[in-house]
Amino acid sequence: MEYHGQMALQIAILVAFTQLIPEHQVQVFGFIKTRVKTLPMAYLTLSTVLCLVGFQCPWIVIQFGWFVGWVYLRFYKKNISDTIGGTVTYGDRSETFSLVSWFPRWFADLQNVKELWSVRASALRWLSTSGFAKSEIGEMRKILDEACRLRVVEIWRLQLAQSMDSFGQRLDSTLLSLAESGKARHQETSLVNFLFQAPPIPNSLQLSTDTPFQKYTSSLRQQLVGRTALLDDVLATLESCARTIQQDLAHVMAGDESPELVQQLETTHRPEADALCANVIEKLEKTANQAPNTDGLVFISRVSDELSTSSPFISEIGCQASVLQDFRKTTAALHGRVVDRWRTYTVSMIVREHRTARRPIHPVLAASLKPSGPSQLPSDVDLDTVHQSATDALSRTQTLFATLLPRDKFTALLGLGVPPQEGQFQPAVALAKPTSRFGLVLVGNA
Repeated sequence: MEYHGQMALQIAILVAFTQLIPEHQVQVFGFIKTRVKTLPMAYLTLSTVLCLVGFQCPWIVIQFGWFVGWVYLRFYKKNISDTIGGTVTYGDRSETFSLVSWFPRWFADLQNVKELWSVRASALRWLSTSGFAKSEIGEMRKILDEACRLRVVEIWRLQLAQSMDSFGQRLDSTLLSLAESGKARHQETSLVNFLFQAPPIPNSLQLSTDTPFQKYTSSLRQQLVGRTALLDDVLATLESCARTIQQDLAHVMAGDESPELVQQLETTHRPEADALCANVIEKLEKTANQAPNTDGLVFISRVSDELSTSSPFISEIGCQASVLQDFRKTTAALHGRVVDRWRTYTVSMIVREHRTARRPIHPVLAASLKPSGPSQLPSDVDLDTVHQSATDALSRTQTLFATLLPRDKFTALLGLGVPPQEGQFQPAVALAKPTSRFGLVLVGNA
């Protein structure tokens, strides 16, 4: 058998060109267009096929030429132009020139972790019965685990990006529907009606499976906590993504014999989860600053309150503990700021409407207020009684109105003085006593 080195030299040159211009497009035989980085593997594939059918001589030298050329450029080639702190470096340690990057992305078509891990388990079973040496099996398993890890990270990164985009789009569309649709605004703001509108009970045929009953239970639970359809639609994008990642981790840890791989997955995923939490807060703050009306402010406050308290998103997304605490504090603070804005806007609107409404005032009360000139009360009306009645009415109004006013505006808006903190106030129902028929009033649409 005679071996020559020209084919090994050819593929070594192709490896060098792949390092320099991997994305450059060339034409082979004048009509086949391809990128430079695909040429070495095409040449290597031809060599492998010919070696398997019995033509080891001279085609096997292509494989040695490819591997030796890659090892030299990866680890031993001296970098003259690039120095770090005056120290000469060797090789190209970038991810784009790693050993895994040479092979096709076999897992690119697998869109979820369960399918990927099923393929990995099948590959490991094949390796265990392949007859290779233990050292060879260990090296091949490392390559397989690295490829699986990279694909899992890509799947999770894509899920996080899609959940963030969907969250922003649904939040904007919900605020737009609240501003334009009176029906959507009524359903979202009338929580009492929502509480008493029970979902349909599954019939006897549907009870044969667990899914309708689980949906019915989930609907009742959401109804009791006040999570309306619009609110659940916005939060479901984030919560579904976090739940899927937790299920993937549980599936990986259930049948995996390498805890180091699981730890690498969690470590790689954690910065991505932290970035998602920061993007969610940024989106909420930006939307709150641009809210067109009070209905939008109320909805954003409810979203912030759910994320800071009862939503499982932040606890399941896999972020750092410090980021989890900061996220809850920030969303709670945002909820407080939005409520303050709503309170200020509502009070200002009430005062403005009261000043411009010009509602008719009872003649006796108008005369008692003495806007100008002497009193024109009839002779048979007791002035002290009128003043006492007017004072009592205004005092009751201020007591109800005080809960909506910030403390620094009490003096300007409450003409009869600020109610003392230790004072005993009657509830609103006691101040405005209901009639005897109040208990017969039907709640909701019943």
